[in-house]
Amino acid sequence: MSDTINASRELTPQQNSVDRFDLSMEELTTLINNVPGLIYTAEPTASWAPKMLSDGTKELSGYHATDFTSGRITWSDIIVPDDLNKLQQAKAQARESRRPFSVEYRIMTRSGQVRWVLDRGRFTYDQAGRTVSLGGFISDLTEQKKAQACTSWAISHDPLTLLPTRGRFQKAVSNALDQCDPGSYIGVLFLDIDHLKHVNDTLGHEAGDIILRTTAHRLQLLVGYTDTVARIGGDEFALIVPHLIAAHDLTAMAETVLERLAEPFSYKGHTLDCCASIGASLVSADAEDASDLLKQAGIALDVAKAQGRSGTVVFKPAMRTQVEHRAKMLSNARGAITGQRIEPYYQPKVWLGSGRLAGFEALLRWRNPQGQMEAPVTIQAAFDDRRLATGMGRQVLAAVINDMREWLEAGLEFGHVAVNASSAELQSSHFAEQILESLRSVGVPTRCLELEVTEAVPLGQNADGIAQALRTLSSEGVRIALDDFGTGYASLLHLKQHPVDVLKIEQSFVCNLPSSSEDAAILSAVLDLGRNLGLTTVAEGIETAEQAEYLRAAGCDQGQGYFLGRPAPRGAMADLITAWQPYLPRCLDQRSAQHNQSRR
Repeated sequence: MSDTINASRELTPQQNSVDRFDLSMEELTTLINNVPGLIYTAEPTASWAPKMLSDGTKELSGYHATDFTSGRITWSDIIVPDDLNKLQQAKAQARESRRPFSVEYRIMTRSGQVRWVLDRGRFTYDQAGRTVSLGGFISDLTEQKKAQACTSWAISHDPLTLLPTRGRFQKAVSNALDQCDPGSYIGVLFLDIDHLKHVNDTLGHEAGDIILRTTAHRLQLLVGYTDTVARIGGDEFALIVPHLIAAHDLTAMAETVLERLAEPFSYKGHTLDCCASIGASLVSADAEDASDLLKQAGIALDVAKAQGRSGTVVFKPAMRTQVEHRAKMLSNARGAITGQRIEPYYQPKVWLGSGRLAGFEALLRWRNPQGQMEAPVTIQAAFDDRRLATGMGRQVLAAVINDMREWLEAGLEFGHVAVNASSAELQSSHFAEQILESLRSVGVPTRCLELEVTEAVPLGQNADGIAQALRTLSSEGVRIALDDFGTGYASLLHLKQHPVDVLKIEQSFVCNLPSSSEDAAILSAVLDLGRNLGLTTVAEGIETAEQAEYLRAAGCDQGQGYFLGRPAPRGAMADLITAWQPYLPRCLDQRSAQHNQSRR
């Protein structure tokens, strides 16, 4: 009895251990079959014949595990052929190095769907170092790959037009060069939509977006829905034109693009178009670097815009020098603004009937880093840059107001000072209020300031703010002068829309007086207009006594030019104002002699 009990006691722990082992295997099997993905063991041979596959096999591949373990098909059979070599290499390297492997590849499911998977595993070895088994885990990456593709697409494409962006376009240019046939050329067109800002300002950004989307659609129709067309900036697009035989093929394509874009369309009762400027560049198939092609097209585009827009310019090597010169001008202007090196020079304005000093025009000058004063022509490109033009104008105006305060405190009778205002300044917020506050803060009367605006000042809906600024200044006593009158198409419209006090006659109508009958007729008409409207007339560019006398006799009120006085620096103004002596018309000959003597 006791032997039986003892035997029972001896057998019970062994039986419990077996029971616990069976239970653990059952739990492990349940766990394995419920893990998302596929767990496997396989033969270590090149065929990787599976010995065990978890139940996740069917969900991942559409096939039952027994389809593979029975040998009816192999796992290699469902791998996309282009990816099979990658998997083979990864496993071979892992076996040789005795390290785990991890590799992504695609499989074709039973239903024909392509799925991305991640296969991670390792080989096991016996004590002798022989490979005995292969085990691993395969997970589904399809949704992750889709999300990555969406993110990658979003990064490399413009959300408004759905076109590729600059980075993707650059890669497309490189690919086009690689695929170009020997003896042929690759062309790139850079497009800038003309006057898009005007549309945004007048009709709203929704209208501007319509133009951008329409442009994108029309370009795609011309070249196909590929990476050969892209949006590379706010209002800039780019096209690849492959397999060209000669340069005229590129210009012909550019003209086709311009014609297609110029077709008008309607938006909320308004007729819009997509007129553009194009910069083009052409390289042969053996070019090594795509970046130069893009730079050249960009340079050509800058030249096209500078030449008046709505045209095509093909890059020439000399253009690079022009662009570098322009960049230097912009850099010099930025440096001068930052360093407070923008200063006014003052040129006298004279009453032609008496020779009395009427006032001055403040002319912009800038001091280079070496301390030398330079004319504005050396930074001319900066006047086309809204930010730089505004910065330069503010420095000139601040200096003029400070100078007028000093002259007033010194008891000097200088009349007034005329300051040029660019369109950029006039369109800046609170322009009029800032001028008036600057004058008030230092005690300079508004009658001392005259604001000159050119005919480049915008008209129409987007000019409401400018018109209001000019009305505000005029109502407070600041005189408004219309500069270069007669040189633009909008002369009379400006007189109608803006509170003008002074007409300045451009020097091109003065330089040929009195011999030019055409200029004499134009002058007479402008002077009559000024008298009828009660405006002061000022002639610019007077260089001879004959011109001064002719203008005086014709009834022009004031004159300005080298004959009457050259621009002078700020430091010389107190002496100039103090020493100014009025002269009568009969003294013109004497003054002319003095002027000629000073020029020798």
